[in-house]
Amino acid sequence: MEEQSEIKFVESKTKVGAEETKDLKINSETVNFYDDNCQETGWLTNYWPSPIQANDKYYPTSEHYFQSVKFTDPEYSEKIRLASTPDEAKIFGQNRTQPIQADWGNRRIEVMKDALRYKFHQNLELQEKLLSLSGKNIVEHTEDDSFWGDGGDSTGQNMLGKLLMEVRDELSQLKKL
Repeated sequence: MEEQSEIKFVESKTKVGAEETKDLKINSETVNFYDDNCQETGWLTNYWPSPIQANDKYYPTSEHYFQSVKFTDPEYSEKIRLASTPDEAKIFGQNRTQPIQADWGNRRIEVMKDALRYKFHQNLELQEKLLSLSGKNIVEHTEDDSFWGDGGDSTGQNMLGKLLMEVRDELSQLKKL
């Protein structure tokens, strides 16, 4: 009978302002991330300060890019692109008084993948970090989102984690050429 090994997570607590946050980190099979303030895994988040260039424009983070592409009004998209923080970009991106792309529900996954491609193709340090996670499952571990994340209990779709793994695998294939 095959013995199953127990997976244990390293748990750390960090102070962020007045809040204490817990991050599940890296083990032999899985990388859990959520908090952009975590030095070990925060670089996987869309809030990480890694500027990207897309369509002849500069975006401070992949979150800025993703949120700005959602809208049909170029002025509103520009407001998001120029938002002072990724959190502000996300808040603007949640505004439903502004019209969004008619096919956004179908396009959002590809737009997110593009954002990640820009981020990891344009930042070689982050590219190497992503490639170093070869063979590991990458999971956005959050109760706040069951589409992009795992819903906090692994029942979510973890779409962001899946896209990060796809981009990692694409980069790995490019390195082999």
